[in-house]
Amino acid sequence: MSRVSYEDLADETVMGGARPDYWREILVPVRTPSGRLIPIGPSVSNFQEMIPILVTGEAVSPVHAQAARYYARPDLAYVPIHDAPPGRWGLIWRTGNETELIRSFASAARHLTSIE
Repeated sequence: MSRVSYEDLADETVMGGARPDYWREILVPVRTPSGRLIPIGPSVSNFQEMIPILVTGEAVSPVHAQAARYYARPDLAYVPIHDAPPGRWGLIWRTGNETELIRSFASAARHLTSIE
């Protein structure tokens, strides 16, 4: 399978656990675009807890594209969800701990536009 859609998630058990709720709703909405319920299965708190569940086929999980880069494994398949919105990330830090190094890093990050 080269790609799937959010509609396909209604036919699978999808991993739960993303917090806060608005993160979960972005990655795994409660319903497909046509209104079908997306079944939510095991709940985990980090990627390492997901791996055995994914490998056994107990559940699937939408992840951002860079997961394939950082968690490449021969027993996991990363399949694009063609109708998923693009992931958006932002840097945050405590203002009381801001340094020139943090400002430089933030400036460099602002100039990056894609994952290679």
